[in-house]
Amino acid sequence: MGPPGSGKGTQCDRLATRMGLRHLSTGELLRSEVAAGSELGRRVATTMVSGSLVPDELIVDVVLTRVAAAVGAGYLLDGFPRSSSQAHALLDGPVPPDRVIVLEVAGNELVRRMLARAAIEGRADDTAEIIAHRLAVYRESVLPVVEILAARGPVTRIDAGRAPDVVAAEITAALETE
Repeated sequence: MGPPGSGKGTQCDRLATRMGLRHLSTGELLRSEVAAGSELGRRVATTMVSGSLVPDELIVDVVLTRVAAAVGAGYLLDGFPRSSSQAHALLDGPVPPDRVIVLEVAGNELVRRMLARAAIEGRADDTAEIIAHRLAVYRESVLPVVEILAARGPVTRIDAGRAPDVVAAEITAALETE
């Protein structure tokens, strides 16, 4: 878990490859649905472009279906849960998480990263105005979710404002000691 631009996708990709886990990125999943023009994609497109959270009733079933499919391999969630109802659905779902890693990065660094990503990837949800909204949504909606998850299992906070290799090494060390 972590705010937009904290490196969740980068670190999940590394861990998935190293540990043979499935990387379940809700952002990538939803962007692919929008690109495919699916019913789900049409329903969430406007919400995503505005930087708001996709309604729980749409995302919970999609994610939990993929979590259940990853039972044998294990999974890494990226961008889920983002609300208390999503957290409870995950914790009460078919395969609750073993642990939670929270990536923490200073706000000015997050903005710098997302604007750089926008220049490279051309993502419509990485404008200065939408970035500010997404960070506010994270603080208001997602940070309380960490406390819900912490009540049920280990949560490790990692300073992700450092080089990706350093962050990856710290995540790996945390997973090996818990």
